[in-house]
Amino acid sequence: MKRFIALSILTLGLAACGGPTITVATPEDIAAYPEQVGIMESWQLMLDASKSGNCDDFQDFARGSASMVEGECEEAFAYMADAPEIDWSKTQWDLNKGKGKIYEKDKGGITSFILNTKDGVWRFDSAFWL
Repeated sequence: MKRFIALSILTLGLAACGGPTITVATPEDIAAYPEQVGIMESWQLMLDASKSGNCDDFQDFARGSASMVEGECEEAFAYMADAPEIDWSKTQWDLNKGKGKIYEKDKGGITSFILNTKDGVWRFDSAFWL
């Protein structure tokens, strides 16, 4: 319980300190799954980058294993233009390994995110838009 309260406070602090406005999750999801806020933020920033057509910003969230090649941003942006709703309750989570796999609401998995401990950014590990 203490851990939940501490993570909730951290989440609220991050939101107050200028983190991205999260529209890919409800306030209830954010409160219920505070350990996933980093993934929520990454997904939100990827969505924002795709809306603005900024390939470099989108690729900032790709791990090397995603192997994004030139021209794939257009395909990724087309996918993100109709981005699926994420069911945050289904996230397969391994906090010890810094991994989380997200799922589309009422459907299957989308991609996994892995935490880069050097910069604290959650990055996707596969080309989920193909």
